[in-house]
Amino acid sequence: MVAMYRQPNLEVTVTPHPLLFWEWQVQDDGDLFNSGFSSTRWKARYDGNAALFEVLAGGFYSEPLFD
Repeated sequence: MVAMYRQPNLEVTVTPHPLLFWEWQVQDDGDLFNSGFSSTRWKARYDGNAALFEVLAGGFYSEPLFD
């Protein structure tokens, strides 16, 4: 039997933080992979996309739906 895998839904979110910082997160359907803070929005977008690239370059594989 062939195992079916779900399509990954990796995304980067950037949100403002109350103390003049921007928080970035790399998530897959709500599961947090990586996060951090940056001083500017542009830097937060860059850092978030760099972290997403590291996840993809590291060989991201999702869990099988069923065996």
